[in-house]
Amino acid sequence: MNRFNVDYYLRTSDFDMNSRIHPAAVLDLFQEVAGGHATLLGCSFAQMLEKNLLWMVTRVRFSVIKMPQKNSYAKVSTWPLEPNRVIFQREYSVTDEQGEALIRGSSEWAAVDCNERKLVAAKGIYPESVEYLTDKTYEGRLPRLHDFDCEKKACTVTPTYSDIDCNGHVNNTKYAVYVMNCIELGSDEEIYDFQIDYHKEIQQGDNIDLYCKREGNTIFAKGLRDKDTMFLCKIEIKK
Repeated sequence: MNRFNVDYYLRTSDFDMNSRIHPAAVLDLFQEVAGGHATLLGCSFAQMLEKNLLWMVTRVRFSVIKMPQKNSYAKVSTWPLEPNRVIFQREYSVTDEQGEALIRGSSEWAAVDCNERKLVAAKGIYPESVEYLTDKTYEGRLPRLHDFDCEKKACTVTPTYSDIDCNGHVNNTKYAVYVMNCIELGSDEEIYDFQIDYHKEIQQGDNIDLYCKREGNTIFAKGLRDKDTMFLCKIEIKK
């Protein structure tokens, strides 16, 4: 109940032209294993919907310890930390078939009222029988990303049908696709650390202006709808 493990086959489509795993593929692995565990805990999408509630991810971060290999199997594990008043923190690890660490990560979630789109209290969402683990991927809570100034727009994206998930908004994995399509990553550069803070829901048809800024091995990105900051992203390149 407190830890959930799934073996995944890493497909060619999970990697870019330089055999680096797509950040969106990592977020997809996290999303799938979290969903599987939620079903086991009795709080899946369908089970939450019966209570007029939705899960929304508010922040996610991962670090690449060793680049995964395409066409190989990986074990993805997840476990929830004890929630606070409204925030559910969930940890992740990805290892290869020999048990060597590939990726570690963490995410923060909230339970939201379907109609009002307001956060609801965490109490009672998880079953009382859960024995929470204390193993943390990072010290403390995930750091909040700070906004940045950038005058030059990198690109504009308009979400379409295939970007929308069962919650009726752009799926969290698509944000990583938008960012990676707008930054200039060298063929010999690998991502070490990747974080996205989700501020507001993006809907189908929204025009999202992306701004990017690079300082050494750190890349900052954000998406704006008019003047509203919809998300912030920070990427650390392996030195």
